[in-house]
Amino acid sequence: MDTVKHKKPDRWWRFRRLTISKVAESLHSNNLKIIFAGSRDQYAEAFHLAHQRYLEAGIISPQPHSFWLTPFHVLEDTRVVMAYLDGQPSCTASIVFDSSYGLPSDDIYNPELEILRREGRKLAEFCSLSALPSLPAMNTLFSVYRFLFRYAVSCGCTDIIISIRPQHADFYTRILPFEEYGPLRSYPKFVDLQAILQRLEIVDATKRLHQAYQDFPDEINLYKFFITESIGIHEKQFSKTRSLPKEDLNYFLDRSSLWEKMPPAFKDYCRRHYGLEGE
Repeated sequence: MDTVKHKKPDRWWRFRRLTISKVAESLHSNNLKIIFAGSRDQYAEAFHLAHQRYLEAGIISPQPHSFWLTPFHVLEDTRVVMAYLDGQPSCTASIVFDSSYGLPSDDIYNPELEILRREGRKLAEFCSLSALPSLPAMNTLFSVYRFLFRYAVSCGCTDIIISIRPQHADFYTRILPFEEYGPLRSYPKFVDLQAILQRLEIVDATKRLHQAYQDFPDEINLYKFFITESIGIHEKQFSKTRSLPKEDLNYFLDRSSLWEKMPPAFKDYCRRHYGLEGE
């Protein structure tokens, strides 16, 4: 589906992009910590960072208490990841697993996602991605995505999907092994935003990364970074992670407009799973 014609060979473009962006300094930084949010403060940092960056991008209006969270954040399997660079919040993303509640991108790409479901695919979506605008902070995205990719694999996912703005398409299809899966569409949940659906088939991703980076130097070899290198103690979090506790969910519901905007099915979930009372 990718109809963009590039003037420069992909290998040349990838090498230049990774070098100019100083990605090598971030891939193996000793000053970077990646965690699943587990405390109220960590969730608050993630929701504040997403709100800050989305507001600066002009794609949302100001939200109560400057929190950006979605109905999918109440689901038991959803996880929020935080990256801390030099001890400071630098990047966040969430992973949502497909269920009877669907995925965030079903808002505009339900027909495309239903095709994958009928094929028996197990889907997960990366969403609420936000990073501080500095180059080192933005480069922590690679480590956040590796963390989420490994977690998705450990949970038996077959495909990862993400809805992105068109200006970021080159990053996902030429640097990362995503492929365009859904056409450009308006995203009514956001302000004046158009998106493209991208899909990463996990089995195919290994082959595509190897083909793209097999002869790259180790410091920017994304095949080794994503597939073969150990992530050490970070992986121990996979079996210990948990969903948003009831008392913390109450805290964020009280301080955001989420409950008012939440679809009835999600409200019913909150009542059944958390014992919340509501309208």
